[in-house]
Amino acid sequence: MRENLKYLIVGDTIIDESIYLNAVGLSLESPTMKTTIKNRMFDFGGAANVAKGLKKFGNNVTFVTSMKEEYCQTFESYYEIPVKNFYQGNDNTKSRYWITHGDETYKYLQINDTNPELSSSTLELFDISEYDIIAFSDYRCGFITENFINHVTNSGKITYASSQVSSHTPNYDRYWDVDYIVCNESESKHIDRKTNICITLGANGCLMNGIEYKGYYTKVENTIGAGDCFYAALLSTGNPDFANKKASEYVATPLYE
Repeated sequence: MRENLKYLIVGDTIIDESIYLNAVGLSLESPTMKTTIKNRMFDFGGAANVAKGLKKFGNNVTFVTSMKEEYCQTFESYYEIPVKNFYQGNDNTKSRYWITHGDETYKYLQINDTNPELSSSTLELFDISEYDIIAFSDYRCGFITENFINHVTNSGKITYASSQVSSHTPNYDRYWDVDYIVCNESESKHIDRKTNICITLGANGCLMNGIEYKGYYTKVENTIGAGDCFYAALLSTGNPDFANKKASEYVATPLYE
């Protein structure tokens, strides 16, 4: 473990909302499924997962993000992680609708309501002087600004970055001067860099600077947030093998156990 270090996690919080419904039939007027609400819950995802993982591994963590004040108070109270909140005016929310029919549950619909990537924040006002390791977790919701990235990379701190490509245009050029980049295999194709890069390979483990670290095979119960768990474990120790092990334990645990 990296002991007595102060971590700063910077990134977009995603409010992951899950709405569970029971199928009760079809509408008589149109082929529309009728349901009743079974349960409704939410969790803090996105960069919040990285902050939570680091705290779980026993680290001193501060989280810089954007979320509504009531969410911020809940997060700080429940996870005991201090939050420096630069609220953008709208929460990033992903709502997933799950329908149960008989013994099976299916994801029926997902609605993403997030800030545009080019929205602005006042992140440049934040003082980073007291932190040892600063890690970006960029979910592309406009919170992390290029000026702040430059400020951090010029500070002499140890820096990490993970940035989702997904349906976005790759933006890893913004993180060229970050010490370590963590990405998946698909994202690595957009990174013209060979050193200090960790490429996750799912069940097959990861590659760190071209060295293969085998994965730990397990029964998969849930993969949502597995990449964030891996990132947090790597930040905590710098050890890819430890990160693989913790990620495998994570995917073996049901989402809401």
